[in-house]
Amino acid sequence: MKSYEIRLVDGVVETTMLGPAKCSDVKASMSEVAKQNSKLRLWDLSAGVDFSAKEAQQIGDYGKEVFKDHPNSYLAVVAPSDLAFGTIRM
Repeated sequence: MKSYEIRLVDGVVETTMLGPAKCSDVKASMSEVAKQNSKLRLWDLSAGVDFSAKEAQQIGDYGKEVFKDHPNSYLAVVAPSDLAFGTIRM
């Protein structure tokens, strides 16, 4: 069973983590979202994050790779706290 849901709402690909997001879950969801033809993406991590700053960097590097063919895209993130948002933003 997946630990996330992906849906298209008004042209925005919304990914909602169903529990605290692990690095592997975020990367798996990115692979699926990259297949969608949308320049607008929202990741809802409000259920919490369960990865380190180093893993956040790995997620960022992975995102650059899987979304390299999606220039001029927009990404929004919902995080459970300022600290989690800052870690994700790095």
